[in-house]
Amino acid sequence: MATRRRTISTRRPTRRRTTRTGGYRRTTSYRRRRPKLATTLGSAVALALIAAFVRLPLLWRVVLVAAVVTLLVVWYLWSRRGDIDDEMQGRRQQEEPT
Repeated sequence: MATRRRTISTRRPTRRRTTRTGGYRRTTSYRRRRPKLATTLGSAVALALIAAFVRLPLLWRVVLVAAVVTLLVVWYLWSRRGDIDDEMQGRRQQEEPT
């Protein structure tokens, strides 16, 4: 009589690793069930801003993007004004004959 061989699967079911801290079980792949209020409000505000931006005519979009980029460059230069001034002073001292 021929015996039938059973094949043993090498796949094991994946289990979540859990750790016990403070008397309650916490999984390492923790995921919140519901988003918090700040996340929901932030998403709503971002959606409203994007919708308003898309409804603008192309010229206004270009002007708005240019204004934002200009403000960012001005802010960056203003925040680094001490470093820029130190660099300019160093160059002036190098150029002056001693």
